[in-house]
Amino acid sequence: MIILRFLIPLVIMIFLEATFLKLFIRKVKWFKHLFYSVIINLISSIPGAWLTITTQHLCGPVLPLIFLGFIFQLLLISAIYRKHIKWYKGLGVAVIVNIGSYIGIMIISALLSGIVSSCYYYSQKHKAYSEKNSEAVLKDEIGSIYTVQQFGKCDYFLKVYDVNDSKWRVAARANDDIVFYYQEGWDITKNYLAYPTGSQFSLIDRRDYRLIKSIQVEADELKFSPDEKVIAALTKGDEVSIERNMTNFKGGIVVSTGGIPVESLGYKSTLTIVDINTKKILVDEKGIVIFDDGLSWSPDGTKLLLSSFKDQEADFTENLRDMKNAGFVLKQAKPKFVCEYDIATKTLTPLFEGYCGKYSPDGKRILFIKDNNFMLYSCKSQETKILNKVYERDPMPQWSPNGKSIVAFEDVKSMGFANMFSLRIYVMSIDDPNEMLIIGKEQRYKGLRWIAE
Repeated sequence: MIILRFLIPLVIMIFLEATFLKLFIRKVKWFKHLFYSVIINLISSIPGAWLTITTQHLCGPVLPLIFLGFIFQLLLISAIYRKHIKWYKGLGVAVIVNIGSYIGIMIISALLSGIVSSCYYYSQKHKAYSEKNSEAVLKDEIGSIYTVQQFGKCDYFLKVYDVNDSKWRVAARANDDIVFYYQEGWDITKNYLAYPTGSQFSLIDRRDYRLIKSIQVEADELKFSPDEKVIAALTKGDEVSIERNMTNFKGGIVVSTGGIPVESLGYKSTLTIVDINTKKILVDEKGIVIFDDGLSWSPDGTKLLLSSFKDQEADFTENLRDMKNAGFVLKQAKPKFVCEYDIATKTLTPLFEGYCGKYSPDGKRILFIKDNNFMLYSCKSQETKILNKVYERDPMPQWSPNGKSIVAFEDVKSMGFANMFSLRIYVMSIDDPNEMLIIGKEQRYKGLRWIAE
């Protein structure tokens, strides 16, 4: 698929160049123009390949690469067609041909992308709704599913889905007391709603959705304990990231070439646990590298699940490929681990490879993600089984109150790319993962919670 995305525009470019050349140099047959265009494009790619090797950067310096390729094409067209037109006219023709070809390929690519995307979107939409229409999933379920939805540019609603009557309704709208800021860090229980606002977080009464108090604890994400007496606040610190470009070997030492960091390894975060009645801080753990995929309390309120690295003190990256003869290596992140934080001992213990770990309501199982699959871990037998594939990069799965199902996000894809502004909400049975039901159509959602009312 990736090869086709590069190959198809190149073929279109060659055909366009041949067609434009035929318009200006009519003495030469079109098929000969086509052959010359292939030669011109192959030779003009040499500067880009040379720059990539000499700078040891996977993408190469973009502007110099484009400029050199353009100059090479001008010179090649002038040289190849020197028998038919004068060299300076050849340069002029080359400029027009290149500009016309680039404009043409942008127009054609946009049209093709629109047609294919529309076809793909409607086929996937029909497939998704035909696959995820098992209403039996909610037959024995209880409670309500909450999410924050955006309408327009700055209008936010807390919406609730009652699993008994299978309908959505607005639970609360953003007001003077509730400012969602369209983020995932909020949490809700039977009695409270909490959401972060920078240097503090607000505690809201669920009865009338009015402010009870503000607690001066900075937070990016909040999670109530099962007894609703304390709340865990996670604050992101410095981002830990790696460069996916090449790096040099100099005397056995890997030296970065200053490429763009494109992969986040998490954040050096602060985990704070605070009593919501007394505002007393019970835990203030700093410097843990945590991934941004949610916290999960154990049912007895003594432990927290979070995603981190197996060893907090070690290097968080490893060599993806060792190519000393070629003079470079590629770096990748070490695997994520589902970790358990003990509140009493303040210790972090890695459990198994994966991320986005969620305790089941009875504490006997842990739902997590690994290799783009939902996985289920048995705390008693320590066995793991695959449930189903993950339909979104950040699905934010949540257990149902009775532990029979999960609710999660799936993205709406177009040409293989996720649309970050369009998500669906679906429910999946744990016992039969093929039983799924879409309950939320394509909208802008942030955050999911499933609670017993």
